[in-house]
Amino acid sequence: MINILKMKAQLLILMACFLSLQFLSYGQDNPSPVMTEAQIQQMKEVQKKVEKAEKKVKKSENAEKKAEKEAKQQKKLKDAIKDTKRSIAKDERTIVKLKEKLSKDGAKGKLAPKDVDQLNKKIEKLTSRIAKDQQRLKKLEKK
Repeated sequence: MINILKMKAQLLILMACFLSLQFLSYGQDNPSPVMTEAQIQQMKEVQKKVEKAEKKVKKSENAEKKAEKEAKQQKKLKDAIKDTKRSIAKDERTIVKLKEKLSKDGAKGKLAPKDVDQLNKKIEKLTSRIAKDQQRLKKLEKK
């Protein structure tokens, strides 16, 4: 950011020099609007310097934008990995609770066969979701 400001300042200085050369050439006693070859050469040189400075500023701005974009993508990737791990852990805890409930209440005879089937279906769904999340996590970690 500081480099961009320095380059912009240099650009402004070059433009000011260019304008001052213009005013000085018009302020001379020679009222003819025709410019000498030396003046034309100076103007071309100043113009080239201004264009180079503009290109440098633009290039540095693009590099900065690219770096910001890359940092943003890395942050998104880290957040996605973190969320996926959290989801896997939550599903694993839920499976443990459901299995405990199934074993405790099943041993006491509190669960109907329909309830046992429902709990088993939930466990299967959570297990498949964990498998999908683990595959997704592997893909994210490769990136």
